[in-house]
Amino acid sequence: STRDKMSFSVNEEGEYVRQHCNPEDVTDGKPRVLKLRLLKTNKTGKKVLKEEELEIDREQTQFTHIDGYQEKDPQKHLMLNILGDLASETLVLLGKSRLEEKVVQEQLKKNDEWELWKKERNIKEWQP
Repeated sequence: STRDKMSFSVNEEGEYVRQHCNPEDVTDGKPRVLKLRLLKTNKTGKKVLKEEELEIDREQTQFTHIDGYQEKDPQKHLMLNILGDLASETLVLLGKSRLEEKVVQEQLKKNDEWELWKKERNIKEWQP
């Protein structure tokens, strides 16, 4: 499942639980340290050859070893931060764009409607 690769962990009952961060572990509104699963597959992508857990410190990406990248490669820093954003379910705006407060309120309202719709139908995990 995609969820166990994101900012969720599995508890003793086998349920997915969102991971919580202490305030001192948050930088610019994002978790400072993330753990991702890195899967190396064959050329068809169907067979997993190697699986490892990658721990990323957003402030010190040079300490995260990835084959093919030098220690202080700016491309590595960018890639790890993008992976961290995607894995932590944060909304990432590109460039200097900002969301207007009206748009934020509309999206929050739509999300509340969606959550209510799922609750009314007793849907715990959405399967499209």
